Amino acid sequence: MWKLLAASSAMVWASVAWSQEAPQFPEHVDIGQVSTPGTVTPLADGWRMSASGANIWGSADAMHYAFTRRSGDLHVAADITFEGKGVDPHRKAGLMIRQNLTPGSPYADVMVHGDGMVSLQYRAEQDGPSRQIVSAVWHPSRVRLEREGDFVYMSVAGKDGVLRHAGGSFRIPFQAPYLVGLAL
Repeated sequence: MWKLLAASSAMVWASVAWSQEAPQFPEHVDIGQVSTPGTVTPLADGWRMSASGANIWGSADAMHYAFTRRSGDLHVAADITFEGKGVDPHRKAGLMIRQNLTPGSPYADVMVHGDGMVSLQYRAEQDGPSRQIVSAVWHPSRVRLEREGDFVYMSVAGKDGVLRHAGGSFRIPFQAPYLVGLAL
């Protein structure tokens, strides 16, 4: 298992599992306007991330992103738990696919919000609006982002720990290579 310990207004702990080899995030970057530069520090079994962006939403994101370049189908899962108390119920940590590193990039992600909500968020076109599909499961034990062909899906595990498709899917044709990683 790989782990992510991330800080924004709260701490986040995540074990990350890929359908293929263990993840490596050789690159990380602030996207959009941030008040303090984000960081990624490797740990023995994962990473520590910090971020200060305002949101991953609307037509432009402000966040920190640790990523690698991929192509083809992909399934990636993470256990995410917030530690501490944050000031914003919409602080987010999750798994993301992006087409590019601009603030208005097309993207799809599975985000766990500070209040426990889980959603498949997406922006289908460059600089377009963000939309979301909200899961019926809140406070998940695990989330998974899946890309199969031109479709993205989210799966969410409740207290039983079993991942189940949650809330549908969306068609978003990412061009290879696309970026995949952890967003905060």
